[in-house]
Amino acid sequence: MDNIKLPPIFLDLKKVNYIHWKSNQHIEDAILGNTDLDILVEKSDLKIFLKILEKNHYKKLESQSHNRYPGIFDFLGYNKQNGRLLHFHLHTSIILGIKHVKNYHLPIENILLETSITHPDFAIRITAPEYEIVNSSANCYDSQTDHYNPSIFVIRYSHHLLL
Repeated sequence: MDNIKLPPIFLDLKKVNYIHWKSNQHIEDAILGNTDLDILVEKSDLKIFLKILEKNHYKKLESQSHNRYPGIFDFLGYNKQNGRLLHFHLHTSIILGIKHVKNYHLPIENILLETSITHPDFAIRITAPEYEIVNSSANCYDSQTDHYNPSIFVIRYSHHLLL
């Protein structure tokens, strides 16, 4: 990780309340452009974030209708440092669900933003470890009914939400 530099857009993003909220174990790959960056931005800072993306020549992508979800926007930009594309999934809400059916809003955006920490290797705000569990929709799978069930998340992990 010593040779990896943050793309220049992250200097501008210091002005915005945001976190990389999902799959933080893959943040190095995301910075390198090997996977997407899942960014949760405070709704009041959304306009500023969008202006920063525009200033840095990021383009909004329009997903097919069956791949569009409320509160999630896609942007693609070029990282001149390594010649790779960066793909931002910009979230204003925490929407969970199985693939192609993101239909459960978990209203903990403020908690995630307020308790975020700085990544130890990169100057990026990330989810605090005690809230990382939110990111695993597999923990909401009910093998007895063979369905995704958000109440299982609440039962299994509600003590994390009460910290």
